[in-house]
Amino acid sequence: VEADLAEAGPALEEAMNSVRSIERKHLDMIRRLPSPPKPVALAMEPVMMMVEGKVDNVGNWAAIRRTLARGDFIPRILGFNTRNLRDKVTKAIIKKYINNPDYTFEKINRASQACGPLVKWVKSQIKFSYVLNSVAPMEKELKDLEAKSQELKKQEDVIAEHLDALTKQIEGYSNEYKVLITEAARIEDELKRVQGKVDRSMRLLQNLGSERQRWDSDREEYSKQITTVVGDTLLSAAFLAYIGYFNQGYRKTLFDMWVDQLSERA
Repeated sequence: VEADLAEAGPALEEAMNSVRSIERKHLDMIRRLPSPPKPVALAMEPVMMMVEGKVDNVGNWAAIRRTLARGDFIPRILGFNTRNLRDKVTKAIIKKYINNPDYTFEKINRASQACGPLVKWVKSQIKFSYVLNSVAPMEKELKDLEAKSQELKKQEDVIAEHLDALTKQIEGYSNEYKVLITEAARIEDELKRVQGKVDRSMRLLQNLGSERQRWDSDREEYSKQITTVVGDTLLSAAFLAYIGYFNQGYRKTLFDMWVDQLSERA
């Protein structure tokens, strides 16, 4: 398509320049003809079809003469928009004129110097129209792709905005997670410290249990001692006051005798 467009564009421009070179006197010569020769009719009829946009009654020579008499005939040719060329007109021109072996620039230009450039123009317009029609689906597809691209760009912007919000949210969660991890570590340390205290307390309780047993034993012993404290005091005083000067054997004899007497009287 690009190659056809590159070929058709310059060809159309060349045909337009040929049309510009048509002199008014040559058009007047054609207009004065009471009945056109076949080459002139072949040249003018497709021009009328394209300019008027219709395929019926284009061979009416009186109507063609009136069109040629208008001062804007050449400007209408030069200002013709190929995109306005109807498909029905194109097919009719191709069938009736383009495929006609007598419809050539050389044959028609020999009959009329004004009609030869018009043949070039018609053929160039038909070819350029074909290229444009081939390009049109691509242009539509390109516009659709551009529209879709714009829509995707909008979606991308929305997704990017959403992603940015999610990223910030994740960063917030990450910071919260760090705080929670730090707090968890602190709580774990605190648990270890409390567990240490509990362990020490348990050991202390265990130690206090054994100490209690010792205290209970001492209490029982103390209770026994309370019952004999008077006698023990009396024995101690007597020992210090009376038998301190005797030898060990006599001391023991006296002491045992006193204990027996106190036990009998207790």
